[in-house]
Amino acid sequence: MRFIDRWVGVPLCFLLTLMRPLLALVRPRRQPEAPQSILLIHLTEMGITVPALPALAELKRRYPQAGVQLVVLREFSALVHLIDWLDDDVFVLRGESVFKLGWDTMRFMVWCRRRRIDTVINLGLFTRITAALTFLTPARRRVGFWRFHEEGLYLGRPYTHRVAYNLHRHISQMIYALVEALQRSPSEVPLVKAVLPDLKEMVPRRVFSDGELAEARALVQGLYPDFSGEHRLVIFNANTSDLVPLRRWPDHRFVELARRLLEREDVLIVLTGAPGEVEAVTGVARMIGHLRCLNAAGKTTLPGLLALYQVSDVLVTNDSGPAQFAALTDIHIVVMFGPETPELYGPMGEHMTVLYKNLACSPCVSPHNQKKSPCEDNICLKSITVDEVRAAIDAALAGKRQ
Repeated sequence: MRFIDRWVGVPLCFLLTLMRPLLALVRPRRQPEAPQSILLIHLTEMGITVPALPALAELKRRYPQAGVQLVVLREFSALVHLIDWLDDDVFVLRGESVFKLGWDTMRFMVWCRRRRIDTVINLGLFTRITAALTFLTPARRRVGFWRFHEEGLYLGRPYTHRVAYNLHRHISQMIYALVEALQRSPSEVPLVKAVLPDLKEMVPRRVFSDGELAEARALVQGLYPDFSGEHRLVIFNANTSDLVPLRRWPDHRFVELARRLLEREDVLIVLTGAPGEVEAVTGVARMIGHLRCLNAAGKTTLPGLLALYQVSDVLVTNDSGPAQFAALTDIHIVVMFGPETPELYGPMGEHMTVLYKNLACSPCVSPHNQKKSPCEDNICLKSITVDEVRAAIDAALAGKRQ
């Protein structure tokens, strides 16, 4: 992803910036004053989908007459299930190779013109490929984050509405600022000069059918036939995106934590992970080596994973997408932060325990540095002890029992 973003994205954004006058000629001269066909570009940061939901709901409230489309990478296509009101028209982009990305980009340009896209909101945090796609749409209203005098990545000049990315605001507020920018003049620099609402408690709760919950329990039953209503389900998400491996709590800590939790006869531990994480999760399961440690990696879809959270008691997770998705359910989240800060990316809602040591060097990764860090020893996470995580789990289980 970084290779394509740098070696394809930089020259592409530069050339498209030079071609701005030509691109303006091929765009429709007149577009409706209010958005009628809105495109959301969401190719990176799968975990920001949930913090973005309040802003996207506000977008739909402000422009009820507008159709809202989405462009996502193929591996993110399950995100469509999280936005109930989204139009069925979703463009799926293949990012496995430069050739596939180039071919799909040409298809994307035709797709946008057929749908008369007049407004684009780029949810990407300083990624050149999403900036280039914004360039290539026929929209005359184009909203995205802009670095101004901050450190950041070169994007060319794709936006009409340039929003300052504030590293002192929660990501949910910054996505809301993109929506707010649509009602502001592009001449307002920087956007947006407005008080943003506190959205941390505004995450919607997902409604599950009896069938979805029964299927989640059946998954556990299939892995552990003696499963009953007396068992306490503790989910382990021991993985994070390979883009920022510094966010991982060491595997041996998860193993030690699991062995200590399993001293309780009523605890079942369920290891989860995406299809690409099956091998790593299987390795952790083998190290734990216990009958009541169940490996469900690769066995659920995103809706199925959310249903599994709903029927479980506690999720123990690194700072990653599952921590955000779990906020849509009633599960208690125990999340560990290190190279990023919960002040900006903490899960929304109130059923959570955040463990964060707040070292002088933390946070060390951000959208302004493409989430790269010189750190080779994530003491920020290694300082979080098994005792601390165990205490948080015990407190959550006691609260759930009450």
